[in-house]
Amino acid sequence: MPKLSPLGLSDFRQVIERGTYYVDKTAMVRAVVDGAGVQLHCRPRRFGKTLNLSTLRYFFDCQGEYQHLFEGLAVANDEEMMTRHQGKYPVIMLSFKDVKMRTYTSAMQAMTKLLYEEWARHSSLAGIFEYDDHLANMAAMVRVGEVREFLFRDAIKKLADLLHAHHGAPVLLLIDEYDTPLVEAWLKGYYDDMIEFIRPLLGGALKDNQSLFKGVLTGILRVAKESLFSGLNNFISDAGLKVGRYSDKFGFTEQEVKTLLAHYSLNGREMDEITAWYDGYRYGGIPIYNPWSILNYVAEGGQSPSPYWVNTGGHDLLKRLFFNPQSGIKDKLEELLRGDAIEIYVDEFLTFRGLESNPDAVVSLMYFAGYLRVVGEFRRGDRIIRELSIPNREVKLAYEDTLMAWFNEDLSRAFNDRLLDALTTGDVLTFGEGLAKFVLKVVSFYDTADNRTEHFYHAFLLGLLARLDSAYLIRSNGESGYGRYDICLIPKDASRKGIIMEIKAVRSRRSETMPGRLAEARTQLLANRYETELLAHGVTDILRLAIAVEGKEVVVEQV
Repeated sequence: MPKLSPLGLSDFRQVIERGTYYVDKTAMVRAVVDGAGVQLHCRPRRFGKTLNLSTLRYFFDCQGEYQHLFEGLAVANDEEMMTRHQGKYPVIMLSFKDVKMRTYTSAMQAMTKLLYEEWARHSSLAGIFEYDDHLANMAAMVRVGEVREFLFRDAIKKLADLLHAHHGAPVLLLIDEYDTPLVEAWLKGYYDDMIEFIRPLLGGALKDNQSLFKGVLTGILRVAKESLFSGLNNFISDAGLKVGRYSDKFGFTEQEVKTLLAHYSLNGREMDEITAWYDGYRYGGIPIYNPWSILNYVAEGGQSPSPYWVNTGGHDLLKRLFFNPQSGIKDKLEELLRGDAIEIYVDEFLTFRGLESNPDAVVSLMYFAGYLRVVGEFRRGDRIIRELSIPNREVKLAYEDTLMAWFNEDLSRAFNDRLLDALTTGDVLTFGEGLAKFVLKVVSFYDTADNRTEHFYHAFLLGLLARLDSAYLIRSNGESGYGRYDICLIPKDASRKGIIMEIKAVRSRRSETMPGRLAEARTQLLANRYETELLAHGVTDILRLAIAVEGKEVVVEQV
């Protein structure tokens, strides 16, 4: 019987004790021990960073009995790790993933509460005056929501010193998503204040700290020129650009995916299709699959690949940069959508201020965030230039949706209004001509291959029609009558016109024609009784539109 799915679990102890499937990444223990004193691991969201840190916590923590969790796993065969390091260190573990507030004050309230709760977790220190006194002061501030930065700036360093003295062993410090407060602060306009707090908080804990065994941080990007990591003598930043001991520790390797699929009896499915959707990443030259998407695919029984990862949010920073004309990124996105690779120097030392005006910096961020992969590299002078492209089909959908929004913005508001007025009043000729004008403008670089054309028009029309949401319920791929329509506009005022659209793309490989596909759309609209849902809402004035598309040509016909 297959094990339970681990989807949504990021606590290693829960994964093991609940008997869920675990892709064994415990070799991370040896990599951390043999690695630098302070390590920053940058990978995209939902690539296993939190679970890896949790694994490290339970392995090294001396304040609990966790050895049984590792029975039968790879690290259990590493005698040196088990005898010298398992259960030998106090652990401080913090996650900044939820520090996403609108204001500096609310962000600091969240930060100080996190620090207080980590202090309170180490009750073995109770009775030590310095611990009790500082904990009481922190509690008083958290209770009333008062922000006193000076009370918390050295909280990690002070706790590490107390734990070291009490247990006689240095501390393992784990910080998950260290960069989230900084990204949010930059987006919301209080970056300078937040960096003034984060700098001493991390600097004191990581630099020349005799109470530190290892410091392991995760995030999406390395924040540079803010002195967060300057002056650290034994520090590495791992972003997967170089071959190293961490290359296969985040995400799933191809063999791990095949083993997982076999466990759930899904190994008979087309591996080529799974690869096209979820592979494409290269860390240290090793092919890596998106773990979140693979686990979702398995959890749904491997029915058909879907864009799981791109639908989990976390795009705010990229959206701001994409839609900022000063970033200069638009031309590069168009190259990527044509299937081309772009050549840039991937800068690991990003600054937020540089992101506003430097397209290479934006592209670097896109790589770190998982929206690009390295497909080649060469040396130009003293620098290594990377060739980057879109990783896979899932990520390509995210680009397409972004450009759809751009195209709608590029069309003037007046043009959009005329197009929508023509549609809602039943002026099919004007509406069809407007669509044709749009196609001529953008089809030169957009992917309108046979298998993508309908998605292209469907996404564009939904983006355009979103402007009507105050007057219409906008439905997509809904069941009505004897089938599923493409798009339906249900007026909130039943006396207004209801609209149903059926889109058919010409597939040249099947020797199809525009008249033939238009006829299919007409037949489908009438035979399947798509107006059923509109009639149920009391709408009797119904406009049925058959739409056929091929390359730069679009035909709209009233049925």
